[in-house]
Amino acid sequence: MKSTITVLFVLAMLVSSTQTFRHVYVKWIMPNTSVLDEFKDQVDTDIESAKTIADLVELYRGAHQRVKRYEADKENPDIEDRQRRHKEPYKTEMKIKGEIESREHDKSQIFKLNFFWATGIFSLLLGVFTFRKLNKWLGLSGIIIGFTEMLCWTSPLFHNRISSKSYDSLLSLKLSYSIITCLILISFWLLLEKGTLLKDIKKT
Repeated sequence: MKSTITVLFVLAMLVSSTQTFRHVYVKWIMPNTSVLDEFKDQVDTDIESAKTIADLVELYRGAHQRVKRYEADKENPDIEDRQRRHKEPYKTEMKIKGEIESREHDKSQIFKLNFFWATGIFSLLLGVFTFRKLNKWLGLSGIIIGFTEMLCWTSPLFHNRISSKSYDSLLSLKLSYSIITCLILISFWLLLEKGTLLKDIKKT
């Protein structure tokens, strides 16, 4: 069992440290500017300036009204669905709508991250208790499940998004949990080596 736990610990530390370094790079080091920034559409600038979803909703309301006025005028040509992403007034409406959906997704991810990371902590504690009091292999399963939950939910984000408050909050939370997970792993191993956490492990 000791050799099994050693292998799992090394793999978990590899994943945890790699994810932490990735979050640090994206949050503080990765360049966020481009020489093409001066050619951004006005709608892109407006979206970046919108601090909240409510601000985006106001932008979307105006864009949606322009679409309605365009469609109400029978003299305007019909634009096929596949072309609307590249032609006004649909282009602006679809961009804002996409950003609203992305930020709503971020909020949902923050809730899930908090819940499942906490579930990982609970599984870890339950696994340690089960290992010491009931059954070693069953307890080890709980420990593995706990660390797996914490590592999976601190995995890196896709970074092709427009920066926003909700995105930055999600990134910061993932970084914080990733660092905490790494520290828990190290503490777990040190206590394991001292024989104070999982007793009699060398005998199994």
